[in-house]
Amino acid sequence: MGSIVKVTLANPQFVSNAAREQRCNICEGLRRASSRYCDRCATILRRVDTRRDPLTGKKYTKHDRDARERALKSAWDRDSKIFRCQYTNLPLKETWNKTGGNPFYLSFDHRTPGDETDLVVIAYCINCMKGKQTEAEFRRLVLQVIEPLRIWASKLGAA
Repeated sequence: MGSIVKVTLANPQFVSNAAREQRCNICEGLRRASSRYCDRCATILRRVDTRRDPLTGKKYTKHDRDARERALKSAWDRDSKIFRCQYTNLPLKETWNKTGGNPFYLSFDHRTPGDETDLVVIAYCINCMKGKQTEAEFRRLVLQVIEPLRIWASKLGAA
């Protein structure tokens, strides 16, 4: 009887071109023959953008698909096989809990508000806190919030 050979992608640089071609462009999971992505990543990329301009009520321009792909690739943690938040490095959830939401739901964010070509993947709760700030403004704000906590923590440690 013939033997069955199992091929793994533990080290992708040694994978044949034929096997690599059947892998998702983002997470390297198995993909369908007619797609560049696995079902998981395709679902995230196909999400409907429901944002609207608060003044006009018009829908915002949809995120650039290539920018979404780059953001997802950057957020993918190969070792843990999960997406991580750009700012907190926390693992993200890919599904929204309809009864109560999910603060760690994977969301896309503009590094610079309005720039559809430069996106990152972050937790929904972080995206809500960031609002329309640039990445630099948001990081300054976070540092201002954290500094009193550091001082308080150091006093507790000294006591």
